Amino acid sequence: MAINIGQQNKPNAPGRSIVDYSLIACFTLVVLLLILVLDAFEYISVPGSSRGSGKMTAASSGEGAVTSDELEEVQKQIEEAKAELAAKKKEIEKIVDRAEDEIKKEKTPAGQGETPA
Repeated sequence: MAINIGQQNKPNAPGRSIVDYSLIACFTLVVLLLILVLDAFEYISVPGSSRGSGKMTAASSGEGAVTSDELEEVQKQIEEAKAELAAKKKEIEKIVDRAEDEIKKEKTPAGQGETPA
């Protein structure tokens, strides 16, 4: 009977086995996913990430307070814009109606006019 000196357990090729490389790949994947999750919950900030982390917003810098005068001014601007939009919409409707009338006249054969009801 031969004594086991570990020769049976050694791989044929010297160096690392596939299991070693797969363990390293899995560990790397887990670390990357952990970084992404922590960045998503803003526990850490990753430079160059797609979020706007690190940028100061108006609310966080103290400039977010809006006075009632500013609010009234903005509401007035909104109302003016709505009125201008309604006027432009009416103007566009008139142009479209004229264009549709011209198309109807072009499609009507010569000598056949629309008969009033």
